[in-house]
Amino acid sequence: SLFVTSTNAQYDTQSTYFDQIQSLFGSPDQGLSLSARIDSALAAFGDLSLDAASAVRRADAMAQLSQMTGSFARLADEIQVIRTDIDRRINDQVSTLNGLFEQVFQLNQDIERSNVVGSDATSLQDQRDGIIREISGLIDVRVTEKANGEVHLATQDGFILVGDLRSEFSYTLQNTFS
Repeated sequence: SLFVTSTNAQYDTQSTYFDQIQSLFGSPDQGLSLSARIDSALAAFGDLSLDAASAVRRADAMAQLSQMTGSFARLADEIQVIRTDIDRRINDQVSTLNGLFEQVFQLNQDIERSNVVGSDATSLQDQRDGIIREISGLIDVRVTEKANGEVHLATQDGFILVGDLRSEFSYTLQNTFS
């Protein structure tokens, strides 16, 4: 059997989303970053502790606290947008995989029929191999060739994706982040 992996694609995708999330926090030296907002609020409350009767310091502490909580709210909203994008992408990939599994399954049947009647199945096998490469760009698969010309696809853990039957994945979109 042959192992085909999608590790690079997985790491590229993770890196893209991690970079997006990291950029939401900003760099500590940026005045509008989350850490800068927290530092400003803490500093304002530190100043307030020196003179709790000062209306100016109370107003500044409240303003800084408001800006900090606003930053948290914006961060939560922006993370939700990224999460929704990831959720949709997973759903799309599940649909794509199911369609590709069906194509491999159908091609396996066509190849077996061609072999039974003595026809050349090379173009069908090439087509199937291309689809398997496409699947392997999405998930890690183990390919096992059978004597009748069919291939079986399984996860590295041995879960059969395409064999005598084909698997179908499902995914339920999430509505909100909490």
